[in-house]
Amino acid sequence: MKIKACCILLLLLLRVGQAQNWALLNGGATDVVHCVFGDTVNNVVYATGFFTSIGGVSANHIAKWDGATWQQVGSGLPNESSSAHAFDIYNGDLILMNCLFSSFHSQVGRWNGSGWDSIGNNFRDGLFGIRVFNNELYAYGEFLAKNSTIYNSLAKWDGTDWGSIGFPYKIGTSPARINCLGMYQNELYAGGLFLDSLGGDAMLAKFNGSYWSIVGGGIHGSFDQVTDMEVYQNELYIAGNFKANDGNISSGILRWDNNSLRDVGGGITTNYIYNQIADLVVMDNKLYAGGHFEEIGGIPANEIASWDGVNWCGFGNTDYSSINCLTAMNHELYLCTGQIWDVDTMNYITKSIGIPISDTCGHISVGINEQNSITENLTVYPNPATNQISVEFTLIDNKHTFIEVKNVLGQTVKKIDGSSISNGVNRTEINVNELPNGLYFIQLKNGDKVSSIKVVKQ
Repeated sequence: MKIKACCILLLLLLRVGQAQNWALLNGGATDVVHCVFGDTVNNVVYATGFFTSIGGVSANHIAKWDGATWQQVGSGLPNESSSAHAFDIYNGDLILMNCLFSSFHSQVGRWNGSGWDSIGNNFRDGLFGIRVFNNELYAYGEFLAKNSTIYNSLAKWDGTDWGSIGFPYKIGTSPARINCLGMYQNELYAGGLFLDSLGGDAMLAKFNGSYWSIVGGGIHGSFDQVTDMEVYQNELYIAGNFKANDGNISSGILRWDNNSLRDVGGGITTNYIYNQIADLVVMDNKLYAGGHFEEIGGIPANEIASWDGVNWCGFGNTDYSSINCLTAMNHELYLCTGQIWDVDTMNYITKSIGIPISDTCGHISVGINEQNSITENLTVYPNPATNQISVEFTLIDNKHTFIEVKNVLGQTVKKIDGSSISNGVNRTEINVNELPNGLYFIQLKNGDKVSSIKVVKQ
């Protein structure tokens, strides 16, 4: 009985500890929050969505949080906003994408401190978001033409009106679906759902100021899409619901170094068509990914995870409310999520209380010292792998050497005898066909020294 009581108490303490990672923001909202935006100019967080009240304040689809209370923004908005990228700052002013002046048309508006004024004429249906890069304002979505100008889902504000920048890719005869924009090494990137000039999968393109081109041979999948992009550690990270099974390097997230698309720690584990990373944000030199997934990089990570350039970490969440959007302000992470988030009622919006410390990181449970190396040029290919991998290395000093394959819990799932290993260049074939999909570590052990490398089984 004492053991059972202690276990119950421990579980309760764990649940309370998890809930203490997240804050209820004065009662939350009455309905779904679709976008949060950290305004570093005025040090406030804006929220917009279906709600008509938030924190007990009448808000009509838009409000701002000053760190302690929710406040109205004018008289609110006449209609809800369902965009995850509805806000930005342009020439020091708050810009919003919404049906501001007409229930039947999308509009980009500027907040002047007491009311809204429009930026250009109305768009028809299909405006998904706005972004500002180098003080240039872009609007994107799934729209074809306005006032006889052909946009094909992407427009740029010239100070007087919206102009086309010649986005060339479509879906057959229909306009492209552009879900997000990014800026990397002074080139504009567009992600979403569109085909290349030959009708093949693309989903990611860039513009160098003169012409458009497909990035890295494109991202593949008939019904898959790119949903967000963010620059982190001098690389462009691309998120979405694309899958490795459709011919991509990994599922849910990739990175681009202006030369090739590469894996990000194994990506998300996806068994369902709707599993995806919906939004990315950088805070305190980490990349945060939110969406609808249960594992990333082979570790448990319900709906949210952080990446430090080497390893993924989960937050230990126990609930499965998906995340629609993220933002960061004053070293705190803000989430748009469900009514219940991680054991507590948060009512569609919450923020981190500090950064939760997790034991579900790819590097913690394995316990290897990668600096204690006894090899040169340790490589594994193909990576990701399906049936078999080749491990190549140059051994400097052979002292009873053998190879182990470990899972993310540090358990040895395969051990390869090292009787044929000798000093110099070696290659060993390992059959991984029967292993479950996920992240593994190939460890080369030589006496008391260890070298290791990651591999993804898919």
